[in-house]
Amino acid sequence: MRIEDVSVTTPLPKGWGSFCSRPDDKNPAHWYATAPYDADLVNDRHGLEGVSGLVQTVHAATWPELHVEVASQLSIVGKLSPVKKRRRAGDGHR
Repeated sequence: MRIEDVSVTTPLPKGWGSFCSRPDDKNPAHWYATAPYDADLVNDRHGLEGVSGLVQTVHAATWPELHVEVASQLSIVGKLSPVKKRRRAGDGHR
């Protein structure tokens, strides 16, 4: 994702939510986007920690910069391999 490719009407990827904070005397408006998945759960299942892991909410000063942050998270997701579902005790499988 390149900032130059994003306009004010460019939507975030499907499932991502967004909001903008209100500016005040001390702080300008700031954009936030929330992921459509449980970032902590994904991090735990894939052993991701710290800066290499996913975050639930990304933020940026501008809408185009927010798209770059979201693209960065999607890049991490794209590199993950599927995780097999864990069997529960007593589910009938031996």
